[in-house]
Amino acid sequence: MRNIIVIAILCLAKLAVGQTPNPIITAFPSLQIPVGSRGLAMGTTGIASANENEQLFYNSAKTAFTKNFHQASVSWCPWLADITEDTRMLNLNYTGNISNSSSIGFSLAYLSLGSFPIKDDNGATNAIYKSSEYHLAGSYALQLSSKSSLGIGLRFIASQPIPILDPNQLSTVPKNMYSIAADLSYYGFTDLEDKDQKIEWGAVISNLGPKVNLQGSNSKTFLPTNLGIGIGY
Repeated sequence: MRNIIVIAILCLAKLAVGQTPNPIITAFPSLQIPVGSRGLAMGTTGIASANENEQLFYNSAKTAFTKNFHQASVSWCPWLADITEDTRMLNLNYTGNISNSSSIGFSLAYLSLGSFPIKDDNGATNAIYKSSEYHLAGSYALQLSSKSSLGIGLRFIASQPIPILDPNQLSTVPKNMYSIAADLSYYGFTDLEDKDQKIEWGAVISNLGPKVNLQGSNSKTFLPTNLGIGIGY
């Protein structure tokens, strides 16, 4: 029996190593950068467990149960600080109750990707460009019952990418890109015998939207659309 298990493990390892890498490149990487120190510290597992304004990033449906009438937050992060010194991520978030069973939320995110020098064949710098991304989002959450809710969000996204090269290898002026994306989310929970304990769960489909034409190329690129399911205690 032990020999069979060892052989099975070796076969699975061989299959895993033999797979051909096929990475999927998506547009607007800033849409996948988590918000807030708590969510980052928990491994970005906030679909069910996020609280306060971090809910706008992980699961906006949960904001329907917020107890504060108005709340705002600001977060700033030196993104990829060990790799580059001029990449920054800024987030502004607001959540407010419309009624006892619904809420709205707004968020603004800005990602500075730093400076990119354009050099010729001799290594001389011809120009220096800056690249950035930002998105402005709005959300609405409504309680379906005393223990479940739905949320919907709409996001306007824009990017100033680095310059593209023409067939003569001459740099061109950067082209701004614009698009829209939508989120759908669900949240539910059940209380345990102890009133201070509960089981909560959620599901989110984020960044639904059209393909993006990156820097004038003929091929279009997907947005980073994700399906997430979470459970928390």
